[in-house]
Amino acid sequence: MLKLFDGPNFSGRTTALRDAVLAAKENSQQSVAYIGPEVFTSFSGLAATLEGELELLDEGVGKEIVTTLKIQHLLERNLSTLSGGEEVLCAIASGLACSPAIIALDCVLEQLDFHRRTQVLDVLGRCFVQDVSLADNRSQEWANGNTLREVLPIREENNAKFRPIDGQIRELKSADCASEIIMSGLCHRYGKGPWVLDDLNLQLDPGRIVHLAGENGAGKSTLAKILVGALEPNAGKIQHNGTESTWSKPGRLASYHFQNPDMQLFRTTVQEELLAGARVHGRSADVVADLVDSAAVIFGLSGILSAHPLDLPFSMRKRVALAATFACGTPWIILDEPTLGQDDQSVEQIASIVKRMAEGGTGIILITHSRSFVDKLPHQRIMLANGKAENGN
Repeated sequence: MLKLFDGPNFSGRTTALRDAVLAAKENSQQSVAYIGPEVFTSFSGLAATLEGELELLDEGVGKEIVTTLKIQHLLERNLSTLSGGEEVLCAIASGLACSPAIIALDCVLEQLDFHRRTQVLDVLGRCFVQDVSLADNRSQEWANGNTLREVLPIREENNAKFRPIDGQIRELKSADCASEIIMSGLCHRYGKGPWVLDDLNLQLDPGRIVHLAGENGAGKSTLAKILVGALEPNAGKIQHNGTESTWSKPGRLASYHFQNPDMQLFRTTVQEELLAGARVHGRSADVVADLVDSAAVIFGLSGILSAHPLDLPFSMRKRVALAATFACGTPWIILDEPTLGQDDQSVEQIASIVKRMAEGGTGIILITHSRSFVDKLPHQRIMLANGKAENGN
């Protein structure tokens, strides 16, 4: 049985999911599994690979699950090198290997491409587990008559505490001007694995929204990390504004919004998170203040600037990370699943912000599997497959 807990942010979906898991454990005395949007926390940390993770569980069903999910190629990959979608698939495999009475997935399916999402729902619906409980902001793309839906109203105490994103308030512009990015002969692989990028050649023009598409594991996040300077490719070069990148100054060309916000939140207050990126390029105090203030107001963070980011619910941590990325003021912005964990109203406002940034000349690279979000934006679609890039429809 598939049970969907539906409702806006702060309606208590995560609480309902966890309560369902706890109730199932008390009633059946069997193991249960909860996988949240911070997928990597679902791994034990005691194994470097999926194969090692499954061996720790020793339930005897690991190989069957891996085969059914068609992720044999991920068995020997280091878990720290997986893309967000690959992490999801491995986390689900690990959860199912515990033979749980119930598995709860909190905004997890949002991180999968359409093909993989359909496959996982089919697998979950017919084998390995008795009940599946879900919270998902893209349920309109997959829910059907066989899905038991429970709609939760927003909790008033949360409504008063957290302000909505306001995509219509004031302009938010990059502090630095963008120019085209020219990639030539980019090649990269992890260890001795297959080439994730294989002689990739691509030109990106500023002032447009580029939707970087492709199946989970196609190399989208790898390319993003190279562009931001966090990863140096095995071969190839990048030129921007007539200068070839040497990967010696990460974050100068592009700022990167991580799929998992917890990977980029490291300060003790929301305000310090916003200041960290805005200050990095030695800008004047006035420019820094304007970037931080604009980002805080637009993303509805003005009332919680003194809060510790990790004390906030996931959807708010995601917004803090988004605001911090925009506050960097870089000529290019890379957004990896920016609508993860966001309800329909927030998605509309994020789309408005992204569109206005592009209209102001900022280069936007968008990595997302949300068809409904992409359809709200004018965009150029570039498909990654087999290490290559081509224009898509």
